[in-house]
Amino acid sequence: MGGYPTPFDMDQSGGRRADHDGLYRLVVSDFLDSDMNKVLKSGFPPFLNEQSLRSAIESVCADFGEVTYLKILPASGGSNLHCACFLRLDSAAAEAALKSKLHVIEFAGDLHFFADVNKKWTGPTM
Repeated sequence: MGGYPTPFDMDQSGGRRADHDGLYRLVVSDFLDSDMNKVLKSGFPPFLNEQSLRSAIESVCADFGEVTYLKILPASGGSNLHCACFLRLDSAAAEAALKSKLHVIEFAGDLHFFADVNKKWTGPTM
């Protein structure tokens, strides 16, 4: 099949084998092009730790509503460093506006996006 890599490849015996690296590259590359990541990269200095990223996310989201939940998980992709961010806002209307304006997706009940962080990141690592 041409086009995007699939999350499964055939192994030597003809069975299906998960290609987690290929899926990770596909998913992260799509999310790093999100408007949320672009706003964070253009409006704030490079993120060196979790607190600086958390403050920036809360600042951007303040235009939509109050952040009531925010989980930041480090995710590396080769030489690049990213964080997977999961959040909730104080109302469904605020979340809908954030999804619409900054193209944040919903995943397992949370809003989700990836954020670039600086190579000198001192926060938790994967």
